[in-house]
Amino acid sequence: MIPQRLADIIFNLLGRAPAQIKIMMVLCGTKEDFFISTKWMTKRTGLSQQSYSEALRKLVDRGWLTHRNYAYITVNYDKIYEDGRAFDEEQQ
Repeated sequence: MIPQRLADIIFNLLGRAPAQIKIMMVLCGTKEDFFISTKWMTKRTGLSQQSYSEALRKLVDRGWLTHRNYAYITVNYDKIYEDGRAFDEEQQ
């Protein structure tokens, strides 16, 4: 189960990027150390391979994911929560 705070951050900060939201929701709901192929992710999210690759690159650029082709994808939860705190401060 994805913690509500994590889901709120993802939805608030990626609100206009549905492909990125789909990827984050799948990854945050998947157990760690589970091999995730591009084919599995595109099937799971309904994204084309091109859309998946582009969204994945943007999430890596944001610092939310660390990715190495055919080896691993790591969710950087500390960075996500840090960005969430910064967003909350901006909203006050």
